[in-house]
Amino acid sequence: MSAYLLKPCKGSKGFQAVTDRNMKLKLNDLEDRLVGHGFTPKVCVKIIMVMQKDDLEFTIYPSGKFLIKPSISDMDLSQERAEIEANSLLDIFHNIT
Repeated sequence: MSAYLLKPCKGSKGFQAVTDRNMKLKLNDLEDRLVGHGFTPKVCVKIIMVMQKDDLEFTIYPSGKFLIKPSISDMDLSQERAEIEANSLLDIFHNIT
């Protein structure tokens, strides 16, 4: 697994993750894989994908950068849960790259 930096987003209750390498993800291929892991698609175009899982929203870019934020406006997302979700998502990324 590659390393990543997880930091709080400015202006939202979410977290941003940036990997240590440019992953060049094919979002259409990734969408099918994420649906198989319990994600629900909201938006998928060539340059951005937004997926929902439970009470979280994931915004994913082809470079492997992604955002995790609560889908409920008054919900807080802990750093610990964000790290767990980030690790799970990166495992899925690495299984298709």
